[in-house]
Amino acid sequence: MQPITLKPSGSSPSSKPVLANSRPSNQRQPLPPYTPITVPNGAKLVESSEFPKIVHINVGGHRFMTTIATLRADPNSMLGRMFSGDHPILRDDDGAFVIDRDGRHFHHILNYLRDGSVPIGLSRVDRIELLKDIDFYGLRSLYSIVGGPT
Repeated sequence: MQPITLKPSGSSPSSKPVLANSRPSNQRQPLPPYTPITVPNGAKLVESSEFPKIVHINVGGHRFMTTIATLRADPNSMLGRMFSGDHPILRDDDGAFVIDRDGRHFHHILNYLRDGSVPIGLSRVDRIELLKDIDFYGLRSLYSIVGGPT
């Protein structure tokens, strides 16, 4: 972070100083050039019928095993859409499907999709982190249960 320095705005003693690093408020900072988002190398479209019944998932380095039915339990969620066959999905070297998220709270997501169970006794920080994941995965009903605004 650059230090902010003041410099006189004019030669008269009554003129107010202005920030040296400031620019007039009516000027906009130019946007960086647009670069389209591409599918990561190694990601491919998997047909709905090609998903195995038992699915191995790598979420930020945390490995999970579940069923395709659990992942599709809420078809409107991010997981339901990811494992519908409509979106390309990345696999790691071991063949596990990759989700580029922090995986510390993913077991709560799976448990909710499996049987509707919700976590209790979370610290404030864990609850906030879990709410971010719940929002990412698009599980609105779980979001309202855990404590987020609807």
